[in-house]
Amino acid sequence: MKHIIIFRVFILGFSLFAHPTFATTIAMSFSGASAAPVTGLPDDITVGWSFTTKNSKLRVTSVGFYDHAGDHTLADSHRVAIFTAGGDNLGESTISSASNLVDSFLYEPLITSIILNANTTYNIGALMPSANDIVIGKAVADPDDKIIYGEARYALNIFSSPDLPFSSNNDGFFGPNFQFETVASVPAPNVMMLLLSGIGFIAYRKRAVT
Repeated sequence: MKHIIIFRVFILGFSLFAHPTFATTIAMSFSGASAAPVTGLPDDITVGWSFTTKNSKLRVTSVGFYDHAGDHTLADSHRVAIFTAGGDNLGESTISSASNLVDSFLYEPLITSIILNANTTYNIGALMPSANDIVIGKAVADPDDKIIYGEARYALNIFSSPDLPFSSNNDGFFGPNFQFETVASVPAPNVMMLLLSGIGFIAYRKRAVT
């Protein structure tokens, strides 16, 4: 009987420290939008938006680009990346017509997932090689409840962090998007110490009885 108790305590401790399972979440949706090419600006600009994480760390697993027709018919391929507020590229993928379509966005997984710290501001940007593909402007942003939407942004330099505001585009200017998982909190080390102490105490009692 005591062996069973020890085994159950061990399984409990292992389950607390085992890797948790995650559900993938789409970062952004929108409503009340007008769809149009990016006009009045030169080719090879970066368009996107800023956002701030709330109280949870997030793991970005894939990035995407808007497919207006929803039929895998992008005119160009688009590099999409997550940038720090300071402009560092944390990771990117290239979206094409062959990418995976989910809710009007084509997605590609990141080679290495990106960890976003809690309560931190980031930019997401997509390279627009030309004005051939449609993006969403004058939209009302509807972010997932784990992030706070900032503003629509662009950059004139070839594929760089979008730092300039699109002040005439209401809430949003959506070409890029991303999918993420919530990073579960790891139990404090003293939790494992308590579990190990409990196992040791049970083993001591068994030895004392026998």
